[in-house]
Amino acid sequence: MNQNSRKIICLIPARRGSQGLRHKNLRRVGLYTITHKAIKVARKIDRPVYIVLSTDDTRIIRRYSRKVDLVIHRDPQLSTSESPITLVILDALKRIEHLSGDDLLLLLEPSSPNRNINDVNKIIEKMINEDCGAIATISLIDSKFHPYKLLKTNDNHNLVPWDSDSPSIVNRQQIKSKVYYRNGIAYMYRIRIAQELTSTLPINTKFIVTDRRVANIDNEIDLWMARYLNLKMNINKLLYKSLPNL
Repeated sequence: MNQNSRKIICLIPARRGSQGLRHKNLRRVGLYTITHKAIKVARKIDRPVYIVLSTDDTRIIRRYSRKVDLVIHRDPQLSTSESPITLVILDALKRIEHLSGDDLLLLLEPSSPNRNINDVNKIIEKMINEDCGAIATISLIDSKFHPYKLLKTNDNHNLVPWDSDSPSIVNRQQIKSKVYYRNGIAYMYRIRIAQELTSTLPINTKFIVTDRRVANIDNEIDLWMARYLNLKMNINKLLYKSLPNL
């Protein structure tokens, strides 16, 4: 199949409820709500893209229906805090016609608003050039939060390692292995993989490491961190533009 003929479907899930932060998907980071920021990034993708907004929030539909190609008014059973994102993906794919197994699904969750177009274009290029089935963006965990340093309490209320097989660590410089976490910037799947998802990280998922700090919003502190990082990025852009050409 010609690489340029593959469709890219960008799914933006933005439900109304949030346990950690009320009206989360309508909160602003910088000038825009986090839902609008996800849409704006999708619109900058340097390949043709079909943007789908899945939501149960009438305010989101009212504000953004004209900025996307398809709005899915999500059913209540797919709009709870327990609703797996994999079922939201499957629901969206059932509503889109003329998909082939080699088309691509890009998932941009609004809760990771510090993404930029370079992040997204990178994941698309890797997906196509390396013929991957699934890719996710990840970030390196600081060694002070490495699993070797995690603790729990036993039945006697004493501290013990979280993993009983963890080596004895005196300081973090002794930790040589690297551990990563999903930062939510982007996930991407071939449609044939997405149609059978039971996890956002299916077997043989490839990855791209994000080498800067980003926020993934679950609560008020995360929101303020996202705003701080957004402000820092904009200040750096202004400073860079103001520098004389050397």
